[in-house]
Amino acid sequence: MEDLDKDMNTTIPRGYRGQQVGDLFYIPLERDMQFLGKDGQKTYIPNPEHRVAFAQLVAFNPFAGTQVAVFEGICYQGDAGLADLRSIKEQEPKAIYTTTTKPLTLGWWPFLRRSEVSKSMPLQAYYRADEVLLDFEETVQKPIAGYEGINFIRSGISGTPGIVEEIARGINGLDTKWELEYEVFTPNPEAVVWKIFPETYPVPEGLTQ
Repeated sequence: MEDLDKDMNTTIPRGYRGQQVGDLFYIPLERDMQFLGKDGQKTYIPNPEHRVAFAQLVAFNPFAGTQVAVFEGICYQGDAGLADLRSIKEQEPKAIYTTTTKPLTLGWWPFLRRSEVSKSMPLQAYYRADEVLLDFEETVQKPIAGYEGINFIRSGISGTPGIVEEIARGINGLDTKWELEYEVFTPNPEAVVWKIFPETYPVPEGLTQ
C-alpha cells in the first residue's frame, strides 16, 4: 500500500505534454467547452463547474494509437485534482478504446497524475476478420479455433477523441450523439490477453486462471 500511495503522489511539472502508459487524466463532458487556440492546436480552458470523467492511458498500439480505459464516475472539474484517483484506477474500466494521442498532447484531456496500470486491467485480445486473434499491441497472434464461444472486440476499431468523449458521457448516464454499441468497446474478462496468450502474458499477481 505504501508503494501505491507513493505512486499516486507522482506529479508532472507544469508544461507536461508527453504521454506514458499509466497517465491518469480527466475527460470534460459538457457540450459548451471552450478552447484556447485554433487550427487544431486548441487547449481546453478549465471550468470548475464542468462535469468530467476519469480515464487512464493503459497501452500503446504501434499501429493504431493510444489505448484509453474509461471509468464510471463523474465529478466537477474544480474537484478533479482532489479526487480519490487510487480507488478510481482500481475499479474495472467500463470501456477500453483506441484513439490518437492528440487530446493528451494538446491538453484537451488534462493530465492529473502518472500511476502504474492496475495489474487487473483487462487488456484485451482482439478478433481479426481472417479468424485470427491478436494481442492489444498486435505482436502475437493465434487462430480463433477453440475460442469461438468468447465475445472478442474486433481488431482495428479505433476512433476520434470525440467518440471517446461520447463513450464517457454514455457510461455515466448522459445523453450521447448516437446510440452507442457498448459491445464494441466493453472489455470482456474472458478475452484478456493472459487467458488467450498465456505463453506470452503471465497471470497477473493476485489473479487466477
